[in-house]
Amino acid sequence: MFIGRKKELATLEKLYNSNELKCVCLTGNAGIGKTALLQEFARRKHKAYFCVRASTNNANKAAFYTELSAQGIVQCNSGCWQDILKLIYKKAKGEKIVLLIDDVQELENSFSELLPEIIACSCTLR
Repeated sequence: MFIGRKKELATLEKLYNSNELKCVCLTGNAGIGKTALLQEFARRKHKAYFCVRASTNNANKAAFYTELSAQGIVQCNSGCWQDILKLIYKKAKGEKIVLLIDDVQELENSFSELLPEIIACSCTLR
């Protein structure tokens, strides 16, 4: 059961319902409930969820492809994570979809290519 965080959930809902592309980054110490907040917010929404691992770029690229394919977000034969990200953005133009990237603090060390690619996709597909 999820308790509290009504203000934060309301803010996320307002952004979600704005019909504009929004990027929200949650940061904070481990164990304060960032993941629980994201999961509660996305509970009844069409979503693409990926948790960045404290690993290598290549391991995260492979996991990104595997997880989003397993979630049914993309149905493609390519293991190219950039293509998958572009497909997600194109799909989001026709329907509401939430792209959740968990453990964002790991991006710099473990999947440094992802954030610039998210920004590039969002700028070119508007």
